[in-house]
Amino acid sequence: VNSERKVHDLNLPPAIGGDRSIYPRLRGLTAALPHPKLLSTKQPMRILVLTNLYPPHYVGGYELRCRDITESLKARGHAVYVLTSDHTVASLDSPVDYPVERSLRVHGFFGHPWLGVRDLLALEQHNNARLVSAIKNFKPDLVHVWNLGGISKSLALTLQRLNIPTVFD
Repeated sequence: VNSERKVHDLNLPPAIGGDRSIYPRLRGLTAALPHPKLLSTKQPMRILVLTNLYPPHYVGGYELRCRDITESLKARGHAVYVLTSDHTVASLDSPVDYPVERSLRVHGFFGHPWLGVRDLLALEQHNNARLVSAIKNFKPDLVHVWNLGGISKSLALTLQRLNIPTVFD
């Protein structure tokens, strides 16, 4: 079953103020939607969480919300696996009962230097290889993407290429 539908087939509601005139510009675009079984299942899911920072190594409320939602999903019986950056705060540990892989490399954020083109290419290749490896090993039903700032935006393209159901926060 093809899970791709046209955006104009999604029965979009009126925009703010009731103006539907913005939607014709979307015609011809497609949106990858999860298979209907994925949306209606009562079975636990395997969810890969992809984010640039994850507590206890965080800078604000966004990462805390990511953790809270991840822990809520775990509490509801879903298997979760967090793939995040290697950025750490000294002497902090995060004892959780689910895997947190801190292997993605950061550049230009959180005190990490901006990289030149050659080094940036190596970082992109490394981060995409880590994502593909996590997917191969964990076999997620869904990837929940959070903030990609400082890590590879191309990770979103890798998810699209692999045709994995993905949600963005």
